[in-house]
Amino acid sequence: MEILREDAAAISAANSYEALAEVALESLRQSQEQTGERPVMVCGPIGSGGAFLRRDYDPAKARERNLAEMRGVIRFLEKEHAIFNQLPYLDRAEEIGIGMTFRGGQEGSSFRDFMFSLLSPSRDKRESISDRDLLREKFHLRVLTSGRIGLIYFLSGWKNSVGSRWYHEQALRLGIPIKYVVPKFTAATK
Repeated sequence: MEILREDAAAISAANSYEALAEVALESLRQSQEQTGERPVMVCGPIGSGGAFLRRDYDPAKARERNLAEMRGVIRFLEKEHAIFNQLPYLDRAEEIGIGMTFRGGQEGSSFRDFMFSLLSPSRDKRESISDRDLLREKFHLRVLTSGRIGLIYFLSGWKNSVGSRWYHEQALRLGIPIKYVVPKFTAATK
């Protein structure tokens, strides 16, 4: 499923995880209406995905390699299925998360409020919520519980990714069908 210009504008305009989830849910609804099938989703490691355990670990290369693999699988699957491509949403979620970090983890806080909270003697009493947990609760879980995802493909290495393992657990809990992408091995040449 190609991201339409209208969807891209709505994704860019979302200023919270909840607003981003609303855009995703509307996109899923429209896709299902147009195709008559629930879209398929691809999950796998995006960041390190456990690559930090390898000697040759390079975070930028791991992310680049993981994204290339995910995009390749998405392109292959969209020949047969309607696809919910979560990557544009995750890019925007990262921007929203950076903004929340800047504002002290509080959606809607101003920069001024954030600065005063740093100067406040009670600043260490502020509740700390992991941004990843907030993203899972307010975006990913809403997408999964919508009933609009028909199948999730898991890329190789998903077990090494905290996010992918969370998605796997949720898919099992919610009864969303799962398939596993088996990596293509090429013969070594001399």
